[in-house]
Amino acid sequence: MSPIRFCFALVPLALLFCQCKPTPPTVKAPELQRHNYQQAMMGTKLVITLYTDADNDGKKAATEAFQMASDVNKACSDYDATSELMKLNAAPAHKAARLSPILFEVLQSSIEIARSTNGAYDPTLGHHSYNWRMARKKGTLPTKEAITTAKEASGWQYLQLDTDTHSVTKTKERMRIDLGGIAKGYAATKMLEVLKKHGITRASITAGGEVRLGDPPPGTSGWQVSLKTLDAQHQLSPRTLTLADCAISTSGDLHQSINIDGQRYSHICDPQTGLGLTRRVSATVIHPDSSTADALATALCVQPDLKLADVALLVISEDDHQQLQSRKSAAWNQIIESR
Repeated sequence: MSPIRFCFALVPLALLFCQCKPTPPTVKAPELQRHNYQQAMMGTKLVITLYTDADNDGKKAATEAFQMASDVNKACSDYDATSELMKLNAAPAHKAARLSPILFEVLQSSIEIARSTNGAYDPTLGHHSYNWRMARKKGTLPTKEAITTAKEASGWQYLQLDTDTHSVTKTKERMRIDLGGIAKGYAATKMLEVLKKHGITRASITAGGEVRLGDPPPGTSGWQVSLKTLDAQHQLSPRTLTLADCAISTSGDLHQSINIDGQRYSHICDPQTGLGLTRRVSATVIHPDSSTADALATALCVQPDLKLADVALLVISEDDHQQLQSRKSAAWNQIIESR
């Protein structure tokens, strides 16, 4: 047999040898399991829903996320006398105060939103908030003197931030900052960031009326979010929305209000009157950032006709005849139509 013929004769044997190699076993992707965790904090119930496999400790990730929320609360609470915010409120005016990264970020976002809404959202209405708490406790409206004093000590323009030193200077005496309209949204964003560091992207965070959503649950296009607005019968609004990778926030007097001398007052303060809103209104905002969604929803309750470019919003309010009416932005309609 010639060498050339011998080489060609080996080719079928080599091919046969390759064909006889064992096929590697198919590796089945780990199945994701749903887990729920909750904890009372920030004046509400924080709820984490997440999907993870057996190799990923969801409980550990959730514990760290709740710790992040606790850190935000320690920085931003105006109920805790020992919080960083309350120490800032007690600090003298016209003197720079260095802030933690958390409080600085929240204040920075607050001032940006106050500017963009022309003060419809204002983080310096702390004295008005305190007056409302006392009114709810005593069942009487704050005095004209208390309202005047609160107005004189407010104004977001009188907060000066220094990004180089991470400090803030109050340029008005007795200013009291209240971050209740943004802190829970900020906490929800930070909690989701913690989960993502653990490799958990399919998760949702609920903090009262604020919801921050990650990637959708397995096999779905999004999370089913129940919409709770002034429109309880859902004649002007959908019952649920399917959303993912965004934030949705609803503000209004659905659960917090007081009735004094036959007049209903919301817990949301009107900076013009210094009293709670008397017209019934709820506002829902969908936005990539939950801090922004939280604050804008509050601003829209104060000023329902507020113009916000490219923001998905739904405002439900009562007219003079106590009939419900709605305002929906083009961005909102696009989201509804795409679902």
